[in-house]
Amino acid sequence: MRAFADKLVGRDEVLGALVRATCASRLVTLHGGAGVGKTTLVRAAAQRLAEAGAFPAGVFWVSLRGVTRARAVQEVLAQHVPTGSESALFILDGLETSLAPGLLERFPSLHLLVTARTALGLPQEHTLELPPLSFSDARRLLVGWTRTELDPDESASLARLLDGNPQTVRLTAALLETEPLSALRVRLETQLTALTLHGGGTTPLILTRDLLLDRLPEGVGRLLGVLSLFATGAQAEDLEVSWGKGWQRSMDVLLRSGLATEEEDRYQVAVDLPQPPQAALGPTGVLLALALSHLRNHQTDPAFDLAERGLSVARTAQNREGFACALLVLGRITLVEDPARAALLLEEAATHFGNLNDSQNQGTARHWQGAAFSHIDEPEAALGALYEAQKTCRVSALAGLFEEIQTKLTGHGGGSLLAALELDAAGVREHGLLAARLKLGLPAK
Repeated sequence: MRAFADKLVGRDEVLGALVRATCASRLVTLHGGAGVGKTTLVRAAAQRLAEAGAFPAGVFWVSLRGVTRARAVQEVLAQHVPTGSESALFILDGLETSLAPGLLERFPSLHLLVTARTALGLPQEHTLELPPLSFSDARRLLVGWTRTELDPDESASLARLLDGNPQTVRLTAALLETEPLSALRVRLETQLTALTLHGGGTTPLILTRDLLLDRLPEGVGRLLGVLSLFATGAQAEDLEVSWGKGWQRSMDVLLRSGLATEEEDRYQVAVDLPQPPQAALGPTGVLLALALSHLRNHQTDPAFDLAERGLSVARTAQNREGFACALLVLGRITLVEDPARAALLLEEAATHFGNLNDSQNQGTARHWQGAAFSHIDEPEAALGALYEAQKTCRVSALAGLFEEIQTKLTGHGGGSLLAALELDAAGVREHGLLAARLKLGLPAK
């Protein structure tokens, strides 16, 4: 792990306790609320332990932001567990309770130092709760983060509103760059009082975060939104592809304000933000979301490039869900210009979704595959794909479409769709059903 460079305020006593506990116990959990400084304190403890040589096999840092599978945690540890009998310390930053069971049993030579919102509740766990800063320490930290000279009395009054939360202090310092101290104090005090009277659950951290987000220039705000899609952090090349040139200037604003952090050439959002659905796919999800945005604007070339990049990223990261989604998006992009290739891509996507037991997306892939077959004058294959789509993904539009197809193919409204599928391609073409009824996989009215 890198050398620790951050400064701590008011944490000497708890830092000493954390170092002693880590030496004495195999599992130590430092828990506390959002923004209270768990990661900063654990970094300081880890650096102190590394310099003292307390763990001969080394001290290793693992960020678990965005990790949702217990297997993924164990795989990361298995890749880095040192050989031999010497003990090593792994710091697991942001471990969710559901990911913790079985770690000590599987890795008997490891010591674990964990940050979490709550204690894990595991056997042999030593827990330490990180309390808020005292009022005087919060004021010292505010003065340290602020670039301008602060009036002592005004800064003391403002610090009392911040709940002793270091992240709230950092965001408040950023707000002071554009608003006088006295005006900001009155604003925070008024809004917090109003929320308290009306039973609101907003904390000073959420309030200062929202105030700061409202003041961001539009481009900077959009970059923060893109960055939030990278649940485990974004590297410069990720931002170059997903954002384009000029992202560095906007990123500098986010870093100065405390809304983002940079660590070992990886950028992350530093505050809790609502996560969009694409976040579960990591960097692949970002690229696919941008690709679909270009596709909606009929910009197929950049859409294709972004989707191919997403496919490559998913393959490298062994992200099976992301890989299947990238195939689906590539199939949709190539549907009009190269429907034969689209049909192959969508076939592969449907197969992958089937292996993942994702029937909804499997049905979606079959639906678009039916559209691709209709473009290359293969109505029987199109009908088969749409039949598979209906089996896996019950879509009302598809159900109505199949009733019409079934009626026209049997001639009297009887029989079954399976029987209709047994007709040869020439017989189906004579009806001209798909040519007349299907446009991009939907009924043509």
